Amino acid sequence: MTINIWTKDLKDCYLWTSKVKEIYVGASKVYPSIVNFATQWPCPDGFHVPLTTEWNDLYKLLRAVWTLNITNFNTRLKIPNMWCRKKSDWSLMIQWSEPDYWSSSCKDNWSWYFFSYSGDRFYPQNSWDTWYWFPVRAFKNEAAVPDSSWTVIYENWVKKICHSSTLWLISISSDWTNWTTIADKNVWATTVWNYWDTLSASNCWWYFQQWNNYMFPYSWNITTSSNQVNASTYWPWNYYNSSTFITNSNKTWDSSVNLNLWWWVDWNVPVS
Repeated sequence: MTINIWTKDLKDCYLWTSKVKEIYVGASKVYPSIVNFATQWPCPDGFHVPLTTEWNDLYKLLRAVWTLNITNFNTRLKIPNMWCRKKSDWSLMIQWSEPDYWSSSCKDNWSWYFFSYSGDRFYPQNSWDTWYWFPVRAFKNEAAVPDSSWTVIYENWVKKICHSSTLWLISISSDWTNWTTIADKNVWATTVWNYWDTLSASNCWWYFQQWNNYMFPYSWNITTSSNQVNASTYWPWNYYNSSTFITNSNKTWDSSVNLNLWWWVDWNVPVS
């Protein structure tokens, strides 16, 4: 449940000059809403897993910068086509053909929105249940404005995409004033992926099963179990962290449907 002012989600709530941290209707917390706030986990400080609306905004921005196609998307943002691991076993799905990346926006208690780009079509509102594993591309909380030390990846009139190999950042702007900044590699990858590179552990790195704080490997075999687990006793800072990937046809691998398993920081609306 969320609070809406007409069609807008409530972002700030004050009692006189004091910010209200939480609002309840009966025993149910309705503000802040987990659906609308970005999560930090598993990104480093200063970064977050983007909301599905942020993926959508990035797509619109890129369309304003150049004629968008999947080759340009991969090349200029250095995003490899990792796709995902199946929920039924540990095998990889359609690697090398399209990118799919987690957002931090949930559709319901057992499915999460993800970004997908297939056949030059963008799908910001696709959702799959939490059994699947996707990589994460971190967005920076505060945009970084490039200076002369950055490399220009693409430039057309006032439209720019710039890369800092020192800061590990890519910044995009369609007006030289407003910038969006993302990491130049997937979460915990050690090497930037370029379009001509072969996919590898170093330039792709980890897959994440939603709400499990374990980083699953890029390519090699892993331990699986078809039995759901009960993660009701875990929470942020007491993470559920298991190297066993739960495979099943049910909607969620956690029988308790615990939605408070991630290390999350609401970088838009502080709640602490």
